[in-house]
Amino acid sequence: MGLFWKKDNNIEEKNEEEKRGEENFNIYLSDQLIDSANRRLEMGMLEKIGTAHHRHGRDCNVYSLKALIYKDDDTIILDYGDDICFEISPDLEKEFLKSKVLKERFIQSLARLYLDEKSDNNEAKRFYFGEMKRINNGTYVLGKKSSKAEETFNEYLTNKTKRMNKQYEEKAKKEYSEFIKRTKVDEEEYKKKQEEIRRRADNPYFDCVNKNIGQDGKVRYDYEGINTSDSELRGYIIRLQNVEKIGKDGSGTYLYSGRIENTSDIDNAQIFYDFSCNNICFELYGRLDDIMNSGNPKEINALLKFFSNPKSDNDNRELKYIGGLEKIDGEMVEFRGEEPLSSAIAYKVKGMQKEYKDKMQNMDDQIH
Repeated sequence: MGLFWKKDNNIEEKNEEEKRGEENFNIYLSDQLIDSANRRLEMGMLEKIGTAHHRHGRDCNVYSLKALIYKDDDTIILDYGDDICFEISPDLEKEFLKSKVLKERFIQSLARLYLDEKSDNNEAKRFYFGEMKRINNGTYVLGKKSSKAEETFNEYLTNKTKRMNKQYEEKAKKEYSEFIKRTKVDEEEYKKKQEEIRRRADNPYFDCVNKNIGQDGKVRYDYEGINTSDSELRGYIIRLQNVEKIGKDGSGTYLYSGRIENTSDIDNAQIFYDFSCNNICFELYGRLDDIMNSGNPKEINALLKFFSNPKSDNDNRELKYIGGLEKIDGEMVEFRGEEPLSSAIAYKVKGMQKEYKDKMQNMDDQIH
């Protein structure tokens, strides 16, 4: 049995003696095993709710207490437990100031009374025991019940239920109000973002935004453009990063590699590393910078259309060949396929894909 006690902060305007007495009387029973089915008993939330006046001018304090029977794997919420009411004389309370043993015996007696009553009526949620009296052998018995005390108990529980219902109602109203505010803010933000996406779709661009020189001495570029496809990504920002010119074949077709992603928000911070994005390689009929700087709207639009539909929804652990752009009779023609048109470029792509696959495998080996 675990026992602990603490000061009761629920009653105001008490004199020092009352405060001292309740501090020592406020006893909790925790984790008390009660039967072979591993059911346990928790008792707590002691609260003084009034005073009962008996004949001959004798008064008793009236207390409310919570009790909960549970199993080892149950969630314990004492608020949902049964309500117990009992009376006790101020003199008996004072005895607990002097003896922890008396206090523990009182708890055990109160627990037995509750369990006996509960076994007779398992559906009951309220238990009124009247006055608790100690007899010579150190156990406690029930004295006469006070109708006034029982009335006080029932009134206390009724008012408590009303208070709880009011608190739940106020909490629900507050949460609903906050939800409406958040919804309005979210809706406004959504509208702003959608308007920005539409604006970008109507004014597409393709620019070089950064130049990087790696530790290997190679120069790589970052580009930014606007998705011009008819998909749900239309108006999104295309981020083409770590773009490297690998070389060109005898016909003047260039091979590039890079990483590509789309984002709806220009302020989104995207981390481009091997596992997090689409790693691609592609062909172009000329140098990427020359095409971008040509000022030819047809060529820029062809680039945007090509990168808007890279068909690179592959395993991010692969280097995906996505095709390219060639120029036929002055017109930009997009081609897709598993294999490059040039045998020289096809050979180079296969070597790059194997190298990338080996790199990923080595990273796996290091992790594991």
